[in-house]
Amino acid sequence: MQPIGTHHGTRHGGWTRGARHWPSHIDPGYARLLGAVLAGWMRERGADALLLGHEGRAADVELAAALQAGARSSGVRVFDAGPSTAPLLRFGARLLGTRTLIHIGSAWHAEHATLFEIEHDGVAGDEDFIAELQMRMLLPTPRAGLPGGYTLARLAPAYTSRLACDIRLPRPRRIALDAGAGATGRLVEGALRALGCEVVQLFFEGEAAGAEPAWQPADPGSLQALRYCLKYSGADVGIAMDAAGTRTVLVRPDGQCIGADAQLILFARDLLTRQPGARVVIDMQSSRSVASAVRAAGGLPILAHAEQIRARMRETGALLGGDALGRLHLQDRWHAGADAVYAAARLIELAESLGDTATRLPAPTHATPPCLVDTGNVEPERLLASLAEEKAFAGAYRSADRDGVRVDYSDGFGAASAATGVRGMVVRFEADSAQALARIQAAFRRQLRRVAPRLPFTF
Repeated sequence: MQPIGTHHGTRHGGWTRGARHWPSHIDPGYARLLGAVLAGWMRERGADALLLGHEGRAADVELAAALQAGARSSGVRVFDAGPSTAPLLRFGARLLGTRTLIHIGSAWHAEHATLFEIEHDGVAGDEDFIAELQMRMLLPTPRAGLPGGYTLARLAPAYTSRLACDIRLPRPRRIALDAGAGATGRLVEGALRALGCEVVQLFFEGEAAGAEPAWQPADPGSLQALRYCLKYSGADVGIAMDAAGTRTVLVRPDGQCIGADAQLILFARDLLTRQPGARVVIDMQSSRSVASAVRAAGGLPILAHAEQIRARMRETGALLGGDALGRLHLQDRWHAGADAVYAAARLIELAESLGDTATRLPAPTHATPPCLVDTGNVEPERLLASLAEEKAFAGAYRSADRDGVRVDYSDGFGAASAATGVRGMVVRFEADSAQALARIQAAFRRQLRRVAPRLPFTF
């Protein structure tokens, strides 16, 4: 078992979609052609401006330059945001009124891969959209009469100003920060300073200097340096953030983490004090404590797979959603999607208002993080269909659809879903005891081996 992985592709929702459509090596020529084809697709829909940003790696800069040249050659104006996060681009799209954005970056679990994250009218491109772009790239690209314009878009000042208007901290805080050396690190440092915080930043060096990678959500060991910094720097709280700027975790001076499940519980309780009965969309792989806490606070939990959370929020009108790895969608006061910078600032604000005791939430003692299981040559859909059989798990409540299965027992649960972007299956388990955890995992292995007896299921 290994942390969830990905290939080159486009990111959709919380995961990576469409990797099978993209080549294993993406060069500037490919990026330029993609820009030209995307611009043609946009013009057919009445969109004439593209907002472009990248994560800040050296390779991203070259790809972004090639892509904007291709888009302009097809008559589309390009707003170049430079080094930025995808949530910052969503903020910028609302600010500038652009309907289409594209962000070039990496995934938290595959830092050397290149991902194009494309959204149009607030909706991420799906498999059909990616396939259509790929098909168009095989055809001659029509040229526009005049090249599109170019505008440098500095979004960070407006973003930090808007964030500082939304969040008020009662007193200055000293923050230890681990957000890597890219665009996310720069943005969150500026945002925290705008809130009056003093920032002690780890590993803030250029890429060429061999900077440490940003925090990895599925690797608890990647927080060790932040814990040391908290211990010796006198900081009030530590913040770790992934390179994409979509996931965050808070660490107390005593080393305790406020991770994905605890964050969602805190925000749900806060929302429900102001909007009783509100809906909260939670990941199928989230801890049982999340749904229980939402119900106890008077809310309605709605289960969805991680990549479907944004869509389910639009369908149900929910103002809050989150997945098991920490992508939080806070729509009550903010509209930039899963924005780790904003979420971290809100968490600091919330911790100040609730006090130390209220934010100490017990973590499940016996639980595994979401992990990727390599399914070899076996289609994940076949394995999920086996788990979805009605008689597969005696004495358990099973919820299943085409994207995944969750099996709840009185003393724990197991969940599995198809990985997007790679051939594999994502699994997570939680139980009240080590014995219950082993029993649930054994039940999953037994059912899966009916379909794939030779696969080495290592969970």
